[in-house]
Amino acid sequence: MQSIQCYPTSGTMHHRMYPQAQPPVINPYSSPIPSFARKEPKFNAAVKHRLAEQNRRNRISGQYATLRAILPSLSKTDKSKLKKAFVLSETIRGVKELKKLVSEKRVASREFRDCGIPSGADRLSLEQCDGGEGMVKAVMSCEDRQDIMAELAKALKTMKVKLVKAEMVTVGGRNKFSLWIQGPKEGHSGLKRVLEAVMRRPSWIARKPRNVWQSRASTDSNFNGVTS
Repeated sequence: MQSIQCYPTSGTMHHRMYPQAQPPVINPYSSPIPSFARKEPKFNAAVKHRLAEQNRRNRISGQYATLRAILPSLSKTDKSKLKKAFVLSETIRGVKELKKLVSEKRVASREFRDCGIPSGADRLSLEQCDGGEGMVKAVMSCEDRQDIMAELAKALKTMKVKLVKAEMVTVGGRNKFSLWIQGPKEGHSGLKRVLEAVMRRPSWIARKPRNVWQSRASTDSNFNGVTS
């Protein structure tokens, strides 16, 4: 029996000699990032930084424009010739002048408050004196009425304090009292409560008519009792 040999066909030989190329397998987790994708975050950050810087400069320019408009020394000057350093120096100078003006107004207001003219409305202020221990200065403006000094003396007696000095001015039916009081045991709150009761007492309350000189003598004796 003769053996039959099989030879590969041309197609089989072609596949063996030239195998068909398979498509490469791409792993999405290990594939490299494209260059444009790597540059995009940096580009976005640069754009945001540029916009933030532009907004900051616009805000500063607006602030300088506001300063040029409100400062009297810069409002009449050519804005194109104004440098930022000059604007800042003029701003500092203007702030110092305003502080000086406010300080002068405070001193003038304090001097007016300490003057002997009564205010048009009922007012009471208490402040601690620096000269003596436990010394309080009370300034009270109220309507002038009969025996108000006797009422004050009686009120101070109930507080068991010592009246060191008293001044009174009457102008246009209004009184102003400046009282230097020592030793309020209940503090400012108790003294303020008593003086406010005297200040707010209605003037239409009926009282027994008295001679002016008798009222003055009685008042002086009451104040002498408080100061002793």
